[in-house]
Amino acid sequence: MIAGVFGLYAAWGIAFVILAAAIVIAEISFLEYENGKGATLTLLIAGAAVALASPQQISIGWALSLIPQAARFGVYYFAIGGLWSIAKWYFYTLDLRSRYDAFRERENGIGGDIKNKGQWIGRVRTELYGHSGRAKSFPPNAQEHASTILMWIGHWPFSMVWTLVNHPVRRVVRWIFARLRKVYYAISKHNFAGVEADL
Repeated sequence: MIAGVFGLYAAWGIAFVILAAAIVIAEISFLEYENGKGATLTLLIAGAAVALASPQQISIGWALSLIPQAARFGVYYFAIGGLWSIAKWYFYTLDLRSRYDAFRERENGIGGDIKNKGQWIGRVRTELYGHSGRAKSFPPNAQEHASTILMWIGHWPFSMVWTLVNHPVRRVVRWIFARLRKVYYAISKHNFAGVEADL
């Protein structure tokens, strides 16, 4: 009897952990790919699941009694989100600058002059923003990124966790790659010596 009850609680516990992990992964994925609708829908589904699974009898009176707490929570939540959006914008623009510098070096050499400045800005936008169809200015303008910044404010806990985990790791990996680039080039040159005549 006790083993059966323990097994039932363990099964529910494992199911809860798997569901919570799936929600966090989905939320972070939507945020990473700037899909605010998907991120919001994920949180609404998670909230509905928690409400349905809650042993608390949900009534209109009970919900109305939570309004002052919810308002206070909302003020703090969005204030922290606003502060986080400033830090996130800093990281975002720092990353864009790093990618711009790498692109400029790759295209023009270290300290090289930009050739054909008329086409340069278009190539920079494509390199930094991809082919999303949204022509964004360079350097970045916060107004053109308003939906993304609003998403950072509204979903700041997930955005913060992912940024604080992902951003430093990505910068370290890029730094290592930049230091080893000449080694990779030397290996390729060695292994393909003599092939240039065939090309």
